[in-house]
Amino acid sequence: MTDHYIDDELSLHTCNDHYIDDEFSLHTQVDYFVVLGAFGGRLDHIFSNINTLYEVQDQTTAPILLFGEGSLATLLLEGDYRLHVDTGLESEWCGLIPVSEPCTNVTTTGLKWNLEGQRLQFGSIISTSNTYDETGVVTITTDKPLLWTMGVKSL
Repeated sequence: MTDHYIDDELSLHTCNDHYIDDEFSLHTQVDYFVVLGAFGGRLDHIFSNINTLYEVQDQTTAPILLFGEGSLATLLLEGDYRLHVDTGLESEWCGLIPVSEPCTNVTTTGLKWNLEGQRLQFGSIISTSNTYDETGVVTITTDKPLLWTMGVKSL
């Protein structure tokens, strides 16, 4: 793991300019990016950080994990996902939010309220305030980018 600090510039967008672009130019293998303090109390900054997830989706295959104030968020692109939610670090809530465009076909397992080919979009239905069943594994299939968010325990 490598720590990077930017003294004079504090946005995730700036971090993208410095480090995510370098992943390819330096031919560096990155398993994932972790952004701490991503939900620092200002709604406009939260949306800016989520927007950056969408901006970099074609620049890296490494997941970007936003952490802050008891929450984690990451962008799930079109496809199938299997998430292990039995590490002991999860708190009890989770959600799936279609931020950029409607998702017309979302299916899940491992949640208390699963989705079966559900359409999710702002102004209609989004999946928030969900929780896990006892399996310890959540599967998600989505046809469009979808924000996964979940509670995490403080260490």
